Amino acid sequence: MATELQKRAVMNLVGNGGTVANAMREAGYSENTINTPQKLTESVGFKELMDIYLPEDKLLRALEEDIDKKPQNRLGELKLAMELRGRTKQTDTPPPLVINLFGDEQRRRIAARILGTHSSEGA
Repeated sequence: MATELQKRAVMNLVGNGGTVANAMREAGYSENTINTPQKLTESVGFKELMDIYLPEDKLLRALEEDIDKKPQNRLGELKLAMELRGRTKQTDTPPPLVINLFGDEQRRRIAARILGTHSSEGA
């Protein structure tokens, strides 16, 4: 059986769209729980609510309708529904920024390879 918090979070997701974290925040979850949204999305109550509000057959019918008649009009809604059903991975954080630090000699060798020349130092 779904809890009141789970019901509010699902209604926020279905009604407002957005992220699971935002829906949980609006529903009244603690920040600790919001930081681990799988506590909600992997719960039995959440899955029961998904079966009620976004059943598989409804998603498939909507997708079929979009493909056949108006594929560009409901992409946002379908994407959200698929995320809620666990069909795609939803992230609230951007991917990490990777910075490579090279010394002078490494930069010379890389530049030489890119330019198709041979470095005179250490080549």
